[in-house]
Amino acid sequence: LVWNTGEYIEGFTNPLWTMVMALSIFIFGQNLAPLIIQLLGLNLLLFSGFYIYSIVQILNKKFELNYRYLSLLPSFLFWAYYPIGYWSIGGMEVSLLTFLLVALTYYCLKHILENEDEHIYYKLFTFLSIAYITRPDGFLSMLPLLLAVLFNDYASNKKINFYSLIKSSIIFVVTISLVILFRYMYYGDFVPNTYHLKIDGYSLLWRLENGFGFIKLFLLEMSVFIFISSFFALKQVRESKNYLWIFLIMIPFIIFAYQVYVGGDSWNKWRQLSPSIFIYFPLIIN
Repeated sequence: LVWNTGEYIEGFTNPLWTMVMALSIFIFGQNLAPLIIQLLGLNLLLFSGFYIYSIVQILNKKFELNYRYLSLLPSFLFWAYYPIGYWSIGGMEVSLLTFLLVALTYYCLKHILENEDEHIYYKLFTFLSIAYITRPDGFLSMLPLLLAVLFNDYASNKKINFYSLIKSSIIFVVTISLVILFRYMYYGDFVPNTYHLKIDGYSLLWRLENGFGFIKLFLLEMSVFIFISSFFALKQVRESKNYLWIFLIMIPFIIFAYQVYVGGDSWNKWRQLSPSIFIYFPLIIN
């Protein structure tokens, strides 16, 4: 939990994944643990691909899109996307964050497009909580899904079940509070060490300039997917007043904005950006 024995400086940015790796070392030993973590990452990617396939099925059924023979293509595009495989099989928390985001997208779309799920708020805040303890900024890409569910519930029922919303949000509030309390008691600080490394001592202008310099190559690489998906989303809003697509393309855009705000990342290959881009693959097929 620290860099050096006796120095109480937070030595990780991914609490849950650190515990998973520590447990793997405890059970399988230091020699076998890396392979176990790689296999775990690989399996999470496989399950994510199956959820993406299910998302395509929901969209096809709802919007009467006869793309049966292309239904698996988004999953294969996802599996073929190198940065996700690089970080996931490399043992990072990217695989878990991706799985959580893809699975939550499926449950939210099922609630919005097929049948109302009375437990959707509990699922939302449970996934938000797990994402937060996986990495403190991991929940950001899930916020558009929360907004989509709230917008849908209000538009369809002309009301939001605030009792269920507030009661289920306690899960998230308690999770954040416990993590912050532990951090303060153990490290003497309320914010993660990564906050000091990325924010402290750097002006907002410098961070924005550096962040855009970092992300512009990614935007160039993904420009076709971003343009087509965004065009399709705006077309849906204009023709059918269907705002769901706007919320879906907000999933990666909120991470783009966050990545620019913090000044980029320490490594290339889009560690923080890659979990959110899966949504482009079903949208571009549709």
